[in-house]
Amino acid sequence: AQLVLYNAKLTDVGGRALTAGIVSPSLQDLDLRLHQTDVSDATGFALGASLIRCVKLVKVFLTFAVCPMGDEGAVAIASSLAENPSLREISLFFMGSQVSGECLRAVDQMLRRPW
Repeated sequence: AQLVLYNAKLTDVGGRALTAGIVSPSLQDLDLRLHQTDVSDATGFALGASLIRCVKLVKVFLTFAVCPMGDEGAVAIASSLAENPSLREISLFFMGSQVSGECLRAVDQMLRRPW
């Protein structure tokens, strides 16, 4: 599944609805790119809760660019990804967001697990 939104008026209300819609036990590949939106940590928490239920997910590409997503949302997403034993490829980008360098180092360590 691929969804790319550029310069959309997407807020956390829409972000939570969007992430609820991706829950699928058969989903194997997810490419979600949100550029210049208003999604923040609430969407990160909702996405994390949805991803944990995608038990066959093998490949994930997530981009949050120029949005108010912060450390808590980034950690929620990374935590759910780290719990998924079927994942083989993860690309996670937070560009121009509120995610700190310290948080990114913690996320990197969280995702470094034996494959």
